[in-house]
Amino acid sequence: LRFNLNKSSFVKVNSIEVLKSSCTEVGAGKTFTKIDIENYLKSKLGNTITGFKGISDVTFTDNESKTIAFQVQVNGEICWSEEMQLTVQNSTKPNFISKILKANYCDGDILSIDDNLLKSTFGSTILDYEIYIDGTKYTNGTTVQKVLNFGLINSEISFPIEVRSNGCSQSIQLNVGKKSPINLPPNF
Repeated sequence: LRFNLNKSSFVKVNSIEVLKSSCTEVGAGKTFTKIDIENYLKSKLGNTITGFKGISDVTFTDNESKTIAFQVQVNGEICWSEEMQLTVQNSTKPNFISKILKANYCDGDILSIDDNLLKSTFGSTILDYEIYIDGTKYTNGTTVQKVLNFGLINSEISFPIEVRSNGCSQSIQLNVGKKSPINLPPNF
């Protein structure tokens, strides 16, 4: 009977799925506790693990990720595994608000939604995200044209915009205002 007391029986895992936070609010940050990380690793690597080395609480800012190096100890063994790595990521949901374009548009006008309009309306960082306009993915550098049909009673038309990042999304509206009709005096 032969025992190897200098090496763990745990087989190194080279690729462990990223541990991601749920979508946190901008500026809120996120702390993954040592217990959170260990429980996640047990769910991915198996419950025969009785100890971890190299894991501590990790605090993140918005959309930050870090890679931690760790080792595990298996039930009944005194040796530690080879070093493995886990990427931990804080996913922050986008932070934009719905906007109204000035009431400069008439029925039948064509609204051209492009990089310039998006940046001037929502801020320059909006192009850092995946953007969906009316359910269709927007590609930077292109133009989406929308025919404006206000009808008789609508003073605004809303286009839904979804902004996505790291599995988080936010729904906002691009509201387009109708130009006021010109009231001419009678017998003009």
